[in-house]
Amino acid sequence: MKLGNEKFNKSVVILVEGKTDKIFLEELIKFIKRERDIQVVDIEGKDKLKSLIKFSDFSLVKILVVVQDTDNDPKRAFQSIRDTLKNLGFSTPSKPYEISDGNIKTAIIILPDEDKEGDLESLIVEHLKNRPEFSCVEGFVDCAESFNIDLKKLSKAKLYAYISITSEPDANFDTFIKKKIIETMRDLKN
Repeated sequence: MKLGNEKFNKSVVILVEGKTDKIFLEELIKFIKRERDIQVVDIEGKDKLKSLIKFSDFSLVKILVVVQDTDNDPKRAFQSIRDTLKNLGFSTPSKPYEISDGNIKTAIIILPDEDKEGDLESLIVEHLKNRPEFSCVEGFVDCAESFNIDLKKLSKAKLYAYISITSEPDANFDTFIKKKIIETMRDLKN
């Protein structure tokens, strides 16, 4: 996406920091049958939020949601988004998962949640870790660590190891989300 002059075409816009977040949320939105009024936009990194908001067309937007990983500091992640929104003239929520008042309402969602460090992958791994085959992933991590391999993004390494042992050989995050996570949600619903 080229930043600047974005035309948001739905009443609810969810801004996410990366491709995997976009894939996950779009599948979730399809699952709840709300794709008609919710648009997910990959802003390609946290540092581009200000530019995107500053130069985009919000004429159709009623609710703006920013979804971001907490990384190492959930409180700082929330405050950074809140400050950016406030500096650009938006009303802001006082805490994560709350919707503000204003002409354009805003909400801030930080993943995995407001009290935990991590990212979307951490949230998914938390969901998967009780499955029996997940012990294979833990074995992979233990093996890598025994060779002093530094798994910088442990949740991502665990998720992609899980995908590699539970999906077809050429599966990627997109395929996995569509086939495994959404199917699991359908099973829980029934």
